[in-house]
Amino acid sequence: MYYNSKPDYLLSTASYIKHTQYNDKCFEMGAGYFPYGGWGGGDYQIVSWKLLSQVDPGEGKTVQFLSGIGMQSPSVKYYKYGNMRSPFDQLAHHKNVLIQMTKVPANANDLKITIKALFSTWQTNWQTDFDERFPNDNDRQNPVNFQDLSVSENASYIILANQGTWASDTLGNIIFLELEKTIVAIRSLRNELPLDFSASTNTDFKYTKVSAPKDQVCGYILEAFNKEGISDLAAFKTGFVASTQLNNDSLNLNDSFEYLSYAGDKIKVYYQDKGSFTEPVFDWGYGFQEPLVVQTSPPIMQPSWPSGKGHGKLANGT
Repeated sequence: MYYNSKPDYLLSTASYIKHTQYNDKCFEMGAGYFPYGGWGGGDYQIVSWKLLSQVDPGEGKTVQFLSGIGMQSPSVKYYKYGNMRSPFDQLAHHKNVLIQMTKVPANANDLKITIKALFSTWQTNWQTDFDERFPNDNDRQNPVNFQDLSVSENASYIILANQGTWASDTLGNIIFLELEKTIVAIRSLRNELPLDFSASTNTDFKYTKVSAPKDQVCGYILEAFNKEGISDLAAFKTGFVASTQLNNDSLNLNDSFEYLSYAGDKIKVYYQDKGSFTEPVFDWGYGFQEPLVVQTSPPIMQPSWPSGKGHGKLANGT
């Protein structure tokens, strides 16, 4: 298991973003913990987690991969590869186990309206600042961009790029997704059977989906395994169902649950409903006073974002 961190976009805050990665012989699984709001154009570049799996040699074949996103259906082409740091998603990653959680609050539209107004002010401030510094530059487009995301559904998706050969099977309430070199066990946090990947009619990607009423956590637990170490897939699936355990009795009480993995690791995760955030800033800030190659003073500014309930971004786990 590999742990890393890096500063924010303009290096003003050290270790602002955390990364985890697990490497196996045939697959890699990585996650990023981004304390960003998920409302701006800079968030669109983010893929919060991804599993990459090797393929058997063959002409024109490339790596198989899984990713995920909450709230935004991958049927909308902009999100079909899991890109966009969705505002109400949180992750936990331990070795070959990845947990994706989505909780769209009942007042999500009110939160959206408030943040959209702040983006409008940000656009105005950016333009005013830019025009003062570069009065003769009429070609520069305002880069501050609010992502008008749908907040109508509390749903969570896992997306499979439709490359190479794959198959899916179910045993109990678990989907076993068999890739060319990797098998991935996928279960819902609420124990219902997720939508089967084969039900998706898209040609270049497939997806599974779970949902819940607003103000409730929904999502998945994934465990990935190297197929080379499994001699009997049927026996492995039976053993997996028998040995893994999900205790979600507290999910509706305090947004927490416990999971016993196939390797015997006990994982406890809390969805953090309250929190604060910033947005990615590259050339979106304002407040510059002098031209510099690397802008260090004064701090590049962005709006004062709301905090508290509904604005949590990072899960807590042990």
